Amino acid sequence: MKLIIFSWFEKIPETIVNFTVSGNAGYLVGIIISVIILAYLLYSLLKPEKF
Repeated sequence: MKLIIFSWFEKIPETIVNFTVSGNAGYLVGIIISVIILAYLLYSLLKPEKF
């Protein structure tokens, strides 16, 4: 089990290095995610009986 976990951790930096975002695409993704989270929080404040 330890060998599987350690080998998985060794592959994480490779995927991070190979993942590149060109230009302002990273900002756009961040803005979309933050708007979705903000909408969810506002909805949960306005309609607390649904949660």
